Amino acid sequence: EPTGRGPLTGLSFAVKDVMDIAGHRTGFGQPLWLATHAPAVAHAEPVARLLDAGARMLGVTVTDELTYSLSGENVHYGTPVNPRCPGRVAGGSSSGSAAAVAGGLVDFSIGTDCAGSVRLPASYCGIFGMRPSHGRVQICGIDVTEMNEGQLASIRRQKVGFVYQSFNLLEALTATENVRIVLQNHHHTSNKEATARARELLEMFGLGHRLNSLPKKMSDGEKQRVAIARALAKDPELLLADEPTANLDARRGADVMALLREKAVELDKAVVVVSHDNRIRQFAHRVVWLEDGAIREDDTHSIGHE
Repeated sequence: EPTGRGPLTGLSFAVKDVMDIAGHRTGFGQPLWLATHAPAVAHAEPVARLLDAGARMLGVTVTDELTYSLSGENVHYGTPVNPRCPGRVAGGSSSGSAAAVAGGLVDFSIGTDCAGSVRLPASYCGIFGMRPSHGRVQICGIDVTEMNEGQLASIRRQKVGFVYQSFNLLEALTATENVRIVLQNHHHTSNKEATARARELLEMFGLGHRLNSLPKKMSDGEKQRVAIARALAKDPELLLADEPTANLDARRGADVMALLREKAVELDKAVVVVSHDNRIRQFAHRVVWLEDGAIREDDTHSIGHE
């Protein structure tokens, strides 16, 4: 039950089975884990804050076993039904949380996300139009707060480039083709122009010798450089990088971040990096921490150079 009254009074929520509920065992989608761990002595911080704000917790949702997969299937507890498409999986390790919202069982749910565990089920279960609860959001000077999905898609295509944790290269295409593909049918760019632009970017990132190589022939560092070149292909104003060093060793991670920073300054691009890798702080002009649900500046960080 709620422990206080506030802006969430009257709303209900569910919690992914990775967050502690006082007096209950947290199972992580795995029966052995559930059986061998003691009940939690206190609520997880997000749960406690929601209850204090007036929300009512209705239950715990199914997650993938140890949050391992992106399909949303659990061999021990079953697969949550996708309310929007019952014949298909709900997707992502936060599948139960997404299904609970999509099915109208709760007003909102808590999930966790590192490699798509919230974004995939939100997509699979048709949870669209997520909006901030307070304030407005501007991207590249454009207010996107009340845009519909079609308008948002246009902003993503035209204004934003994405760098993913797992590279997301198409294995059957060469480095040049992986970069060129995002330019095809873009403002009537010809195939010749797209190829020239792809080659230019790859050479800029030191990959002139890999123009015709398939991803399986490249190192992880090279794959990430191809991914960054692809993100810059349409000349976006903003580059979003999701854990860009997560699959790289320390040296390759530092090399990629140094190159990303160099090219961002050279090409006058804004880059936002989301990461758990504390080592890459040295490459940022500004560091912001998200801790216990609150944003704080890194007062100890020094850029060293502009």
